[in-house]
Amino acid sequence: MGDKRARCKYCGDSYASDSSSSTTNMNKHIEKWCKKYQPVNPTQKVLVKQPTMSGFGSTLGVSKFDQLRCRRVLAEMLILDELPFKFVENRGFRRFCFELCPLLDLPSRRTIVRDLYQLYIDEKIKLKEYFNRSKVRVCLTTDTWTSIQNINYMVVTAHFIDYDWQLQKRILSFSQIVDHKGDSIGKCIENGVLIKFSQ
Repeated sequence: MGDKRARCKYCGDSYASDSSSSTTNMNKHIEKWCKKYQPVNPTQKVLVKQPTMSGFGSTLGVSKFDQLRCRRVLAEMLILDELPFKFVENRGFRRFCFELCPLLDLPSRRTIVRDLYQLYIDEKIKLKEYFNRSKVRVCLTTDTWTSIQNINYMVVTAHFIDYDWQLQKRILSFSQIVDHKGDSIGKCIENGVLIKFSQ
């Protein structure tokens, strides 16, 4: 077996490591010897470009690095762009993020799954609070289809009009279903969607 070595992503220095001490050695290196690592000052703000309200062009503003906010936006990106969980482990994406912000500690695919689930829980709580507070009327619609693997799926979507008279829609449930018959759809909504959403 060859000598295993770890490399610092900030300065490029490498040193011998093994599975039992590589994290400890890396932490020591960053804290004491690394010449390029600069710890983040949470109060420090930087000048950045921000998008304008119209979405065209940009304006100057101030911002500060926030690891948790970056992770949340990354989770939102996977949802909005319909990307697989393993996208966060792609070499090209990780290299791009390091060049963009070396301070960003990118999560693994398992960690991003936990982040996505927490995002789902947070949004579910916010939606329930909105419905309780606003007392809006909600219309439920369903859509069913069969996948290439011959598995039946159903999605339940809530439609409502907000305070600004804008039509909104939110997916409440995405689940497998036995078949596309009306009785099956009704039982799935009654036993699955409404119970899960009320919890």
